[in-house]
Amino acid sequence: MKRINLTTVGWINYYGIDHDDAMKIAYSRKGYWRLSRNEIIHQAIKIKSSQSGD
Repeated sequence: MKRINLTTVGWINYYGIDHDDAMKIAYSRKGYWRLSRNEIIHQAIKIKSSQSGD
């Protein structure tokens, strides 16, 4: 069984993405350069940018 990367789950949860979607990314074997094209990551970036703009 693959070890879960809890750091990845933690920062994705911090940016407002639910736990199940964060676990999908953490279980992924893709590198960060490929995960950057992920729809869930883009959603987290939009949430973060809207929070910092206030």
